[in-house]
Amino acid sequence: MSCYINLLLALSNIVSLPLIYKLYKTEKYIDALFVSGSTLASILQHLSDVKHSQIGFWPFRTFAYGFLNFDRLMCIVTALYLLPRVPLSLKETNVGTYFCFGIIMMILSEKWFGPQKQMLEFLLCHSTWHFCAYKVLHLLCSSKKGIPNHRTYH
Repeated sequence: MSCYINLLLALSNIVSLPLIYKLYKTEKYIDALFVSGSTLASILQHLSDVKHSQIGFWPFRTFAYGFLNFDRLMCIVTALYLLPRVPLSLKETNVGTYFCFGIIMMILSEKWFGPQKQMLEFLLCHSTWHFCAYKVLHLLCSSKKGIPNHRTYH
């Protein structure tokens, strides 16, 4: 059963594909690279996950802790890259709402439910975390603040 959880969590990253496509079509290639990198890191981490008493998929599980650190690194680097775009007044956007709800879902999935206890709840909470994280990325990448599109320099 745990290998299905790995697979379903990896597949829950599909919610990032419309954003990656939109960024590519609007020629925001750097943004698309960061979101794609974060998506790839999350997929690889979930396919290899052994930290939650899961078995991971071979050959990915051989590199489980490397992929876990890659996932964490991409999360941090992407957050730092997009930090200048966080609106000063979070009341004007849904960034704060999605961010806080997503963090709550991640904490619930990691600390409270944990797949060794309640796999369905873990899957639902962690998939919701993925949705919220990509929604925040979507809102920040759509923001007018921050680093402009490369075409504005022409």
